[in-house]
Amino acid sequence: MTTGVYLFDLASQHARFLATRQATIAGNVANANTPGYKARDVMPFAQVLARTGLDMASTATSHLGTQGTGIPVREAKPTET
Repeated sequence: MTTGVYLFDLASQHARFLATRQATIAGNVANANTPGYKARDVMPFAQVLARTGLDMASTATSHLGTQGTGIPVREAKPTET
């Protein structure tokens, strides 16, 4: 049994994350002069992705260019045909 590649789901989730972060930052800017207001932020997307338990896979570590980013990449196992 193979698992599907949910690239569009991941891209959609990332877009929702970016929209949420933009709205949060806009709220911070709008309330910058409000007495007692404390700026808010959202968890970085890499941390959100890490909590899902999913990781990227490649046949060679140089394929994804994630060195030094903290993004986990595992070696892909060839599928049997």
